[in-house]
Amino acid sequence: MRFATISRTIAVGLGLIIGASSAEAQKMYWTDVTYVKRANLDGTEVEVIATGGAGGIAVDVDGGKVYWGTGGSIRRANLDGTNEEVFIPNTNALAITIDPAGGTIYWTKGSQVWKANLDGTGVENIVSPGGGPAYGIGLDLRRGRVYWADNTWGKIMRAYLDGTGMEDVVTGLGHPWGVAIDATTRKMYWANERTGGSVGVIQRADLNGSNVEVLITTGVYRPHGIAIANDIGKLYWMGHAAGRIKRANLDGTAVEDVVVEGGELMSIAIDSSCTSQDPTDFDGDGIPDDCDPDIDNDGVLNGMDVCEYTPLGMAVDPEGRPKGDMNNDCVVDGLDIQFFVSQFLIW
Repeated sequence: MRFATISRTIAVGLGLIIGASSAEAQKMYWTDVTYVKRANLDGTEVEVIATGGAGGIAVDVDGGKVYWGTGGSIRRANLDGTNEEVFIPNTNALAITIDPAGGTIYWTKGSQVWKANLDGTGVENIVSPGGGPAYGIGLDLRRGRVYWADNTWGKIMRAYLDGTGMEDVVTGLGHPWGVAIDATTRKMYWANERTGGSVGVIQRADLNGSNVEVLITTGVYRPHGIAIANDIGKLYWMGHAAGRIKRANLDGTAVEDVVVEGGELMSIAIDSSCTSQDPTDFDGDGIPDDCDPDIDNDGVLNGMDVCEYTPLGMAVDPEGRPKGDMNNDCVVDGLDIQFFVSQFLIW
């Protein structure tokens, strides 16, 4: 399922937020052990929008809904908390993220990764790696990957959006808790609750796991959720036991408190644009390629599509290769006839 428009996509920690209408732009949403709350990005105008927090959170601003995990289900409501309902029953969503263009919600349940359509249908478990609870999830739609943090095994893992190709990306961490993906700069950020003798650090690496950096060590106490506000170039995270939401520049400088709540904070989501530095929209569906899970609209997701730029409207095989492409160059032309003839002569 695809949508024709997308105004905002994502960077997430234990959850993710999409979209930004003028009325709802520049908001952060979070859960603690009791409530679901939101505020402006500078921490002003804190308000409770629902009771029963404690799980992951994601927001679809264009769709006008906030989703969160609590009490053995995923619940959703309007952005102001009205019309609350059970969205997905019988699941414990530790972390949530959304693919707005694909109309899909992803979440972690224990060590597993699950997904469903945004209308509530198509619930399925796509990854079951074993290990410990996964307290973070994020999407790289441009390359068709879902990332998650295994808190017990101390590593960041990833797979394609259908659950295939599971692999470790970063290992040897303490207790990672929260993942945020910046697909434009090809960086991932995570909160490491405990590592070595410290009580927490904020780290980042390339999306393939290389160039691991420790960004922030000062003022970080048992960090949980993490999220990126691309519009203002800020990284946000939550001090679980400290009851604070903090932020810094994306390079780790200028650390400051934005919300001092007390209590136990769990997960955070920020309405932040995809801010693609490349406005290219190959299939003309209104979604920049950096934010589009299927660049050529052939029904095969990026990352699993061997020919990501198939001319529009061409029939493709299950791998995304144009039918009639005999020489595997992702193009159907005279060279395919030459290849066929050459193979015939060999025979």
